[in-house]
Amino acid sequence: MANPNDVLQSILQKRVGFEIISQNTAANQIRYFGRVRPTHMPIWLEAMRQLLLVAGHGWSLDLSKQYFLRGDKLFFGWRIILQAQDLAGHLPAIIDVLQRVQIAPRELDEVRLHAGPDRNALRNGKGAQPMGSAVVGPAAKAQLGM
Repeated sequence: MANPNDVLQSILQKRVGFEIISQNTAANQIRYFGRVRPTHMPIWLEAMRQLLLVAGHGWSLDLSKQYFLRGDKLFFGWRIILQAQDLAGHLPAIIDVLQRVQIAPRELDEVRLHAGPDRNALRNGKGAQPMGSAVVGPAAKAQLGM
């Protein structure tokens, strides 16, 4: 059977997108420091939300940003601290929560274009038009009287 700490690291990296930079493990605490790329931010935030919902049942989660300087530029990374008297006993439940995290797909139907009224003037067949009623294709010129 795989080491639960190794399984937790693998899920954090592969499933949640948390790139571990450093870690510190003790008998009752696991501390990770890492980064999350912007493309992984939705799954990361949902995973941390799910963990925070179930934390407190024998174990605790401390989730925070840690800021640091690299040269004169300010950067931050995420810090995760899991703590419990019997942390090894709680890791399977924590792993299960992370394995079940899902992001609901979101569809975008239409977005309002923020522009002046002359933007929609349809000069020479050009201009913004609502989705579903846009005049396009070869018949567009005939429809616009061009």
